[in-house]
Amino acid sequence: MATYRNPVISVATEVAGRFTGVLIAMYTTGHGARSASPAHFDWFEYEGVE
Repeated sequence: MATYRNPVISVATEVAGRFTGVLIAMYTTGHGARSASPAHFDWFEYEGVE
C-alpha cells in the first residue's frame, strides 16, 4: 500500500481495497479565501439512528 501524508486518505475504499467504515469529522472553510481566524470546537455530539 502507498504511504500518504493525509491519514484520512489511507482509509479510503480505493486505497484500502475494501470498505473501512464511516468517518465523521468537523470541517470548516474560508470559502476559497485564507482566513486569519482559527476554528475552535468546544462540543460535538452525535446521536446515531438505529
